[in-house]
Amino acid sequence: ASFLDPRHASELDHLLKDLNQTEGLTILTVTHDLNHPFFVGGSALVLKEGRQLFFGPAAKLLDDDVLERAFQHRFTTFTHPKTGLPVVLPD
Repeated sequence: ASFLDPRHASELDHLLKDLNQTEGLTILTVTHDLNHPFFVGGSALVLKEGRQLFFGPAAKLLDDDVLERAFQHRFTTFTHPKTGLPVVLPD
């Protein structure tokens, strides 16, 4: 989905989420989009220098400064007014 426009990327996300929920398929995605895991949910694995830094529910990525430790950068987070999901922006 890296080079898809926002509409088609969103359609792909919804399709994969639907396949996961209706067919029970496991979906594995690799992303540097910090907001994507919150939308798709499920489990998240964060690697740093080839080692596991975090594995657990995507919703817990904001706990214990996981993203800041992974990217050695500070982030601002807020709640999206329509979806209620976290939004992460680099400072």
